[in-house]
Amino acid sequence: MKKLLTVGLAAGLLAGAVNSQELVLSGFVEFEGYALDDVDADSRVSYLDAAVDAGLTFDYSNSSKAGLAYGAHFELDLFQSDDDRDGENLIDNEDVVEGDSVDFNDGYVFIDSALGYVGLGDTGTAGRADNQLRVPLLPLGALDLDDYSALEAEQVFYANSYAGVRLEGSVDDDARWSLGAEYRAPMGPWDVALGGALSEDGGAGSVSMGLGDLTAGLHLAGTSANSISAGVATTAQTYVSMGVDYDLGVLKLGLGTESQVTYLYTLATATKTKDTISNFFAGAVYEMADGLELGMGVGLLDADSAFALNSSDTVSGKASVTVHF
Repeated sequence: MKKLLTVGLAAGLLAGAVNSQELVLSGFVEFEGYALDDVDADSRVSYLDAAVDAGLTFDYSNSSKAGLAYGAHFELDLFQSDDDRDGENLIDNEDVVEGDSVDFNDGYVFIDSALGYVGLGDTGTAGRADNQLRVPLLPLGALDLDDYSALEAEQVFYANSYAGVRLEGSVDDDARWSLGAEYRAPMGPWDVALGGALSEDGGAGSVSMGLGDLTAGLHLAGTSANSISAGVATTAQTYVSMGVDYDLGVLKLGLGTESQVTYLYTLATATKTKDTISNFFAGAVYEMADGLELGMGVGLLDADSAFALNSSDTVSGKASVTVHF
């Protein structure tokens, strides 16, 4: 994290207030290697690929003597990966044009006062039900859902805390809404976090419990939002994730599993069915030096996963070298 500017202005000579400004630049560059292999008799890895992912974050904040804080935030996301000549590019990213992209994301302004926090823009949807896979580096194929809310990016976001409970809500320009709540507190030797999310698309809840360097969690989400494609209606979906991680400071280890059940109704035959996707993951991140990390993640993807090969269970692997600044 780099502080570009920290300024105290004696504007109070005219306005009766003293401002404190700060502009902070932070980011990362990550080299990523990927592997996918269907579970078959041969020992050859089916697909190998590599990419470079990077991001720049700009945070500006200012505050007045009266206690009013305000500022702005935006991010630049960068991605680079060559397209395989045979058309079998492992990275399937709609935002990538010939393997390269630079996108402006998460731009918003905020005002923070005794009345609460207000964000305007691409603030992120309200909701405090956190996914509990707890794997520090996930390979390709993870669903990694928090909830099923489907608000547009630009929103009005509000948050405040009462009696130790964080409450938040957001609404987009189509009047779609989402609410969230979170409570964190020690309970005996345990550090407990409870989170929830509710929107017109569904709801979610999570609980995590930490004991020293060890943390375990459980997360559930569901939706009854209907959709129809090719004569098949999706009537509901449920999602469950659970995991455990161990944080040794320079080394973080994690194990997690997730499962999604989709309930279907075929219009032509008036039959009900359900599809289940269950994935398993493990990963580790090692901090070699301040701002330099090595990561590795591996997963066993269900045959119905989007990245499964040849309609069979698939092993997905990822390795990374990341520089943070």
